[in-house]
Amino acid sequence: MRIIGYHITPRRNINKILSKGFIAKRPRDMKSDAKAVYCFYSMDDLNNALNNWYLDRYSENTEFAVFEIDISEYSTIEGAEYEHVILNDIPANKIVDYYTISV
Repeated sequence: MRIIGYHITPRRNINKILSKGFIAKRPRDMKSDAKAVYCFYSMDDLNNALNNWYLDRYSENTEFAVFEIDISEYSTIEGAEYEHVILNDIPANKIVDYYTISV
């Protein structure tokens, strides 16, 4: 069964991600969290984050991209109830689709 994760990032990161994939990193505002690639379980979970806390991390003028990633072959560790936490880098060939969004 194919599992899709939804990763949101500033739009300025698109070319780097398309070239190098996703590099496991610690979120800049989460010093105690693991270095990982964080993907929401669904677009509903991503939209919930956008409407509640995610935008607090960025300036008002930030534009975003959403990547749909095939994470079927990756193990996840327990994280928040709305996201996959993948400790591995994920190559660009696992990108199923991506698009920009306005918030």
